[in-house]
Amino acid sequence: MEDAGLRITRKISSQDPSMQLSMLLSEQKLSFYQGTDEVAYFSNNKLYVTDAEILDRLQLESLLLSHVQMATCHLGTWGQ
Repeated sequence: MEDAGLRITRKISSQDPSMQLSMLLSEQKLSFYQGTDEVAYFSNNKLYVTDAEILDRLQLESLLLSHVQMATCHLGTWGQ
């Protein structure tokens, strides 16, 4: 885990350290951590995410995908 930059963490004594969430703002990017794992970051006008789960809908420019369309796509039948 990087240390250079401004880190924001809320420590809860009863919480498992591996589940603790924090943010790190460095000169290159804004990172989001769960425990010591970087799970997402913004850099150069892009968002990078290790794993995403969309609960309702996702809009990409003019393309709008509902949860039903995404579920169908996940099953490998989208567009058939």
